[in-house]
Amino acid sequence: MKKLLAVFLMISYLTGCSAFVGSRQRVTVMTATPTAEIYANGELIGRGNHAEFSAKRNKDVQIMVKAKGYYPGYSSIDNEISTTGILDIVGTILFIFPVIGLFFPGAKTLDRQNVAIDLVPVEQ
Repeated sequence: MKKLLAVFLMISYLTGCSAFVGSRQRVTVMTATPTAEIYANGELIGRGNHAEFSAKRNKDVQIMVKAKGYYPGYSSIDNEISTTGILDIVGTILFIFPVIGLFFPGAKTLDRQNVAIDLVPVEQ
C-alpha cells in the first residue's frame, strides 16, 4: 500500500504544471474614441474607450472597434507557448509525465494583454 501511494504521489508531482494554471487571461482594449463599441471574437464586450475581458489562453482573439463616423479598427492576439509550457517540455524530456500539462490551456499564453486601437474618421 505504501509503494502504491508513493508511486501515485510521484506521478502527481511530475504531472505538468500547466494543468494547474488558469485557462483564461485578462485582456484590456483601449481606444481614443469615447463612442466606440468594442468586440472580441464577434461579441460586444464594452462601449466607450476602454474594455476588459477574460479570454481563453489557448485561443486566438480577434478584436474589432467601431464607432459612427469612423472606419472600424481591427487587431488580433495570437497565442504562444507559455513559460510553464516550456517547463513542461523540459520536464517531459527528463521525466515523461509532465507532457500531460501540454494538453491544458495553461501551456499557452496570449502574446499581448493590452491592445490600443485608433479609429480613423470617415472623410465626408
